[in-house]
Amino acid sequence: ARACISTMRLGATHFAMLVVGVSFACYSPSLNSLQDQTYRSAVVIEGKVQSVPNNATEPYSVNVKVLDVWPVNSGGLEKDQLITIGDFGSEAPCIKVEKNQKYIFFMDPTDEPLVFKTSFAPLD
Repeated sequence: ARACISTMRLGATHFAMLVVGVSFACYSPSLNSLQDQTYRSAVVIEGKVQSVPNNATEPYSVNVKVLDVWPVNSGGLEKDQLITIGDFGSEAPCIKVEKNQKYIFFMDPTDEPLVFKTSFAPLD
């Protein structure tokens, strides 16, 4: 019974951490958290948004042209590659990016090549 209780506690703690992470995604980071976001993200790039979703009911993902990569967090990406960044959420995302605008993206890889999920809100 103890193992079951501790697993439930861990699950609740993990869920709370996810909820906190989602709520912070709607706010601009401070300098300290910017360094933390860079450290905690597998891939960090500067990119220009090439396309945004037309249909609001689809999960929010964008196509981005890589302009620059952080050497320590490059994820094997190179300048001028076209990638997809998604997992912004589907229900009225608080994170919206505009076509032809440049942002710094904090990302983690997915199982698909050249497809990434956001680890933190992008910065313009």
